[in-house]
Amino acid sequence: MSKTKNQAPRSDIFSDVREAIPRDPFRWHQSVGIDTETLSKGQGTPCPLGCGGEGNDRLHGTPSFKSDGSVRCRQEDKVFDAFNAYIAAGKAATLLEAAKQLADLYGVALPPPKKEKPADYYVVEPQLYNFALASPWFTAKRITEKAFFAAGGSLVKYMEDTFIGIPAYAADSDFTQPVRWILYDRLGQQVKVSGGTAPNKCIKVAKDSPKGLIGLSGLRNLSDAEIVVKVEGSTDLLRTWDAIPPTERNRYSVITNANGCNENPSPEAVELVRDKTVYVVGDADTPGQAGALKWATAFATTAKEVFSVKLPYPVEESHGKDIRDYFDEGKTFDDFLKLEKEIVTRQSQGSVGSEKVDTSPTFVSGRDLFPAFCDDVLHGDPPPVWLATADPQDPINRFSLCPGKIIVLGGAPGAGKTAFIMQTAFDILIHNPEIKTLFCNVEMEPQDLLERLLSRYSGVPLRDIIERKRYESTPRKLQEGLDEIAKVIDRTAFVTSAYTIERIKKAATQFESEIVVIDYCQRIRLATERPGAQPRERTNDIMDASRRIAKSGKCVVVVSALSRQSGKGKSYNDAGLDSFRESSELEYGADAAYILTHVSQDVPDHEKKRLLRCVKKRNGAKEDTLLWFDGQYQHFGPYQEMPDSAFVMTPPDDQATETTKSNGEEVTSDEF
Repeated sequence: MSKTKNQAPRSDIFSDVREAIPRDPFRWHQSVGIDTETLSKGQGTPCPLGCGGEGNDRLHGTPSFKSDGSVRCRQEDKVFDAFNAYIAAGKAATLLEAAKQLADLYGVALPPPKKEKPADYYVVEPQLYNFALASPWFTAKRITEKAFFAAGGSLVKYMEDTFIGIPAYAADSDFTQPVRWILYDRLGQQVKVSGGTAPNKCIKVAKDSPKGLIGLSGLRNLSDAEIVVKVEGSTDLLRTWDAIPPTERNRYSVITNANGCNENPSPEAVELVRDKTVYVVGDADTPGQAGALKWATAFATTAKEVFSVKLPYPVEESHGKDIRDYFDEGKTFDDFLKLEKEIVTRQSQGSVGSEKVDTSPTFVSGRDLFPAFCDDVLHGDPPPVWLATADPQDPINRFSLCPGKIIVLGGAPGAGKTAFIMQTAFDILIHNPEIKTLFCNVEMEPQDLLERLLSRYSGVPLRDIIERKRYESTPRKLQEGLDEIAKVIDRTAFVTSAYTIERIKKAATQFESEIVVIDYCQRIRLATERPGAQPRERTNDIMDASRRIAKSGKCVVVVSALSRQSGKGKSYNDAGLDSFRESSELEYGADAAYILTHVSQDVPDHEKKRLLRCVKKRNGAKEDTLLWFDGQYQHFGPYQEMPDSAFVMTPPDDQATETTKSNGEEVTSDEF
């Protein structure tokens, strides 16, 4: 609660006076001219506290009158305790002055005056270096003395204590006089600051000190350096400098800013990298990535080229891994230079764009790869294939999944794309107990998807499950279906919103899934989408990111809508590889592509049939599969195995016609 203007602040003198007043609550009345005797009788008196009124019924006691003597003026509608009464009566100008007078009145001893700090108490003062004092910090941070000295580091005295100090310099200076200091506890502990503790503390040298840059050797080497590496924090800077081979340090300038990832780049800092190549590295968390993009975008206005370097870690909400973790894992600076990068540009409209940059070697010679190829062909295991049933010859297994591949599934509206991929994925889990699957469905909640699976495994119509209709035979069937799902549910996970490809990639890494199902790709977004990006560009970016997920050994199943043009003037049965909406990258990026459609109305039992057309298979023959689909029970099967009763399932007597009728209309498979 905020203090009012005349509310006494918390202090020893105020507490002591408040404790003394109840022992003689009316002693202070005489000092300010209040008629205590009249008020004690419950009668009003004139108010001597500055309201200007002379009537006898203006001042009255409050409910706490007998304990602290407080009174209320009716004319001003104010309550006065002893402190405020002294100010209103003109006996004191401030609450502290009133407290001192009341302390004298009640015989309360005043606290000793605070000791004045020396003039240099809040000054950061470099001290003589002592390795014994600094070495615990080097050990805790895994940093060398050389890196510390290269950054201009020093032991410093501040507020009568000794700290590890890293100086920051104004960007437009000659880098001789620090404008700020980053202080660390020399034992590697949190620095004690007002209100708690912090990993470090940034201290201004003067009240008007400008923003500062850290990395003395890097700042002085800017004119000669070929590449500027901008990292997020001072310890990241020291660890990165350590990682650079000594013979290469004149080629690289490692710098950072003093005020964390949220600091806005100053024009002077941006000017320093003019015509340079810049690598910007942020921590693997949301603030770090936002800060890195901010600095990279600013640098792009003056630098020759700017790259955003991606650390190989999932991006956390906060406290993600950083470049120190990368080097602590044994990685070298050469490994760092090979990390994935995005080139950041400042476009004419002022928006930020990026394009992927491949920093891997540009070729591998046939002589280098041929021995391993021969060994694999002659002695290697066949590549793993995940099937939905135990019989490899089962027609349903023509739709199979493999690690490292992208499978695209499109379909006409109402064809059952989601039901098909959910059935296939869960059947694969049942027959492959070593794998996990991650589902991202933009249009349905996980509970809705599980209801569909339960209908299939239990034989209870989906509508009855949705409406929670329970008939005599239903509980047993439901329990059988739930038991079947329970066998694999521990190896499934569902992405929660927001549905971005970055979030899907992060979830796949965290859950360690072998299969990732994206349903469907046109509804997925990028976390940092380019302003004005067209749907086709977005789909291309989504597929590019899916390819990176697949390269990590996962199978990515991408469900796609078909172009509306596919159904205009021709049947969806005629849809081909070019029928996927925003199709260019879907066409070329998929290892295999399928289209699930209804069959022609001229075909007998057409409403029961589905055709799974293989329109692309990079490593194998394209084979179409005729399926039957029971929408009531969300179940697919090879058409030649369709039971006679598959679509004419007789409900129990107590179920009557509820499962086949809804509001008087027959339920068809297409409704699901």
